[in-house]
Amino acid sequence: MSGYKDWKYCDESLPDIFWGLSYDDGPGQYTPGILDWLSSSLSLGTYTTFFVIGSRIQDNPDILRRAYDDGHQIAIHTWSHPHLTTLTNEQIVAEIVYGAKAIYQVTGVVPKYFRPPYGDVDDRVRAIVKALGLNMVIWAVDSTDSAAGATAASIEAVVQSWMKQDIRRAISLQHDLFQVAAQVAPQTLKTLIDNGRAAKPIYECLNKPKSDIYAISPLQAFLTSGQDGLGGNPASSDRPTSGSATPTSSSSSSSSSSSSTTSSPTSNLTSSSGTSAAVSTSTKPITTLPTSAAGRKTTSILAAFALF
Repeated sequence: MSGYKDWKYCDESLPDIFWGLSYDDGPGQYTPGILDWLSSSLSLGTYTTFFVIGSRIQDNPDILRRAYDDGHQIAIHTWSHPHLTTLTNEQIVAEIVYGAKAIYQVTGVVPKYFRPPYGDVDDRVRAIVKALGLNMVIWAVDSTDSAAGATAASIEAVVQSWMKQDIRRAISLQHDLFQVAAQVAPQTLKTLIDNGRAAKPIYECLNKPKSDIYAISPLQAFLTSGQDGLGGNPASSDRPTSGSATPTSSSSSSSSSSSSTTSSPTSNLTSSSGTSAAVSTSTKPITTLPTSAAGRKTTSILAAFALF
């Protein structure tokens, strides 16, 4: 889409040693281990970006709060990790707004950075994300740490291959949801540092000031205005309910989550293709929003942004 960029590499004006470090799909039980290591002297003061799933924040609010308090960048990764191009406009808005709302409820801030699950975007998705005032962040290289059968050795081999190819200014995809991914995170960062890369959170990789992370955007203004109609926590009648997925890992290296399937926040609505959209989950079931939350309330959201 003209005038709007999917960021996959760091800004070209920066030194080529810059590297965008990011973790997807938390917060989860293995996130604290990564936070512990990043807060140690061994990480050499490295900060990262966590693209978080709204529904997982419900089970792990303290973990999200710690990541934020530790100074790491928090960014939006939807409510339940669907393929956005399979959803209706209303469903896409619901995914992003409810994901952002979950972050806001815990941290008091609304991120300006967004990563679409699976990197699945088209111009329709871009138009919505742009209208919400968000920066779209994809990735240039995938660690494959969410792939079925991934091991510490296989992940490290992928990272070493980046160095052998002399890839620079890349934004890399990693995860804090899986045990093996968390275990290999220190070695991955060590490999980057040993090869002269300067691992940075995404906003630094894009040459933006720290004030840009949670800067005013249409989405931020909407959620903080008290006029969003979503309630403080959301209202009990719209409170999410548990799905029934079982944990597995993804077999696709281009995925930024695992491949178990449950329903999306708008599962009672149909996608633009006329079918319900599948959602990926892992160590815990993704939760769902009822039709009243996904349908009725997004009508007012769409009107507020005059998107369509």
